[in-house]
Amino acid sequence: YPGEGVRVDSVIPGSSVQQAGLQQGDILIQLAGQPISDLASYAAILRTLKAGEEVELRYRRDNSVMAAEVVLVER
Repeated sequence: YPGEGVRVDSVIPGSSVQQAGLQQGDILIQLAGQPISDLASYAAILRTLKAGEEVELRYRRDNSVMAAEVVLVER
């Protein structure tokens, strides 16, 4: 994905992403109030968070920006 953010390529059944209602093709743009510019920034943000935390995830679907609360799980 060449743009800003991280595209959801697949949704794992039972994952936090699926429970939050995200779909394949959604673009993750902000996690826990921090902007996601690329996969490296997304990974860096995740390293600062702990399993069990509930955080806001903002994403773009089509031309709309949406938000969901997700509970992080350990992987």
